[in-house]
Amino acid sequence: MRTAFVALAVAMAAYDRGRRRGRLETIAAHLKIARAER
Repeated sequence: MRTAFVALAVAMAAYDRGRRRGRLETIAAHLKIARAER
């Protein structure tokens, strides 16, 4: 649960920056990691 929250915060930070083009890809990667940790 903590990993998912942290991933969400990181995704929001990346979205706010707007520098990364693959925002969705980054979010998807974090979600995959969160599921793997579960």
